[in-house]
Amino acid sequence: MADPAPPNPTEAAPTSRKRGWFQIHLSTCVVLMFVAGALIWANTESYVIISKLPRLEEEPQLHSVTAKRGWPFPYVSQHLLDSTGISDTAQERNACLGYLAAVGWRSEEISAMGVLYDSLVAMIALAVVALSSERLLRRWERRHERRAEETPRSGDSKIDGGGSPR
Repeated sequence: MADPAPPNPTEAAPTSRKRGWFQIHLSTCVVLMFVAGALIWANTESYVIISKLPRLEEEPQLHSVTAKRGWPFPYVSQHLLDSTGISDTAQERNACLGYLAAVGWRSEEISAMGVLYDSLVAMIALAVVALSSERLLRRWERRHERRAEETPRSGDSKIDGGGSPR
């Protein structure tokens, strides 16, 4: 009896390899990259709060200008007292950022708890996005695998005991 022929290495073996729990799809990585970019942008964008301070009759109007960074919890607060006339319009708030950059900030506070909370929120958001994306993609793969199993292939004919049709 002849030895069976060795398997052809160029022939693709039908594998239905299950993906490990730690492996994620490339599309999930792309989605995570965009979400991480949005979170970084939200944490580095400054927003300005201008408030009028109470004054006596003879003093000029003082404004307290505070620029904060961090989302959802601010981790940097920069304060400046200013006696110029700053109104509460959006245009002047944006112009105020340029003015304050030229004058310099008077005080700066960095909150370690703000950094910790922002990091925790970012990690939770990324984990939720990754898990939901993977769940959707794996559900889509299972559905398409079942459809592929149910659909007969073109060479599979059941006429005359599985032979070719007459």
